[in-house]
Parts: sequence; C-alpha cells; structure tokens
Amino acid sequence: YEISACLVGSEMCIRDRPDFCLFSWKFSIKFSMKRSVFFVLLVFSLPLHLWIGFPEYARIEYLRPIYEPMCSALNCSLPLLKKTSAIELKEMRVRYLEEEEFVPVLQFSLVNRANYHNTYPRCRLVFKDLDGVELSDVEFHSKEFSMNHREHEGMPVGIPVEFLVPLEEPPIKAVNYELFLM
Repeated sequence: YEISACLVGSEMCIRDRPDFCLFSWKFSIKFSMKRSVFFVLLVFSLPLHLWIGFPEYARIEYLRPIYEPMCSALNCSLPLLKKTSAIELKEMRVRYLEEEEFVPVLQFSLVNRANYHNTYPRCRLVFKDLDGVELSDVEFHSKEFSMNHREHEGMPVGIPVEFLVPLEEPPIKAVNYELFLM
C-alpha cells in the first residue's frame, strides 16, 4: 500500500482527491507499509534489547544515564559499574601455607583507582615455562577469595583489597606466572 501526496497549488493534497488537502508546505510525502512496519519493529525492539541486556549494559558508563530514569521509575537498583582497566594489581606472589601440609596459594591485592565502587573482576592465573609457553591456567572470581569483602558492596575506592587463592600444585616446568583481570 502506498499513499503518496503531492503539491497542488500552495496546499498539499492526496492524489486523486484534491478535496483532501493536508499542509501548505512544498514537499511530497511517500509512506509505504513496509517502512512503517520496519519503523514499528525498530521502536519496539530497541527498548526490549536494552531491557534484556540490562545486567551488562547498566555497568557501562555511557549507557548508565539511559538506565537511571528507568530504574527510578521501576523501583530497581543499578548494578555496580565495571571497569577492569581502573583496577591496579599490587604485591602478587605465589607462596606455600605452612599448615598440616604445604598448600600453594596466590596472594595479591587489588586497588580500585576509579572514583566509584567497581565490581570485583574475574581473574585468570597462567603458569608459563622458560620459553613463555602456557602450561596451565586457573580462572576464578576474585570476590570469592577476598579477605576483607563486604556483602553487596563493590571494591572500595583507593583502598587495597587483599586476596588469598588456594591453588593446585603448578606444573614442574612452571617458572613464571601472570594474572589477568577480566
């Protein structure tokens, strides 16, 4: 279905119906059913997409202003911001706990350099040999191994948070390790 309008004199009228005039500007309007269906789908899919992606999108700084009014209207709370580049790693070492038997542990601290409470990052510890070849890796969520974690709070701003992660025995050839924050 195409409805087209054209200019007759100084008024805009629908073709074949000069008695039905709409505007007095000089332009023509073409309205197609396909375009309108596409527009309606776009208008409804964008908010749906933003709602489905809420847990991850609301942690991104530039999308947060979109979610703040929605959350205040729906009485929900925004998740903490997530920016791993603002987290600094300090004092990392692998050592053995001297309890009943020697248990290898990874001890490190993280400092949040952002000006807001950040989420605790996921971590990946990689053991390497002399040639830099990865021998094994361990993935974990840092929040689970925090020595001074408070429930329902993110990483405090500027305060070092200590972590102690028990490990399996690293491979015999392992001489180096590296920690990645994700």
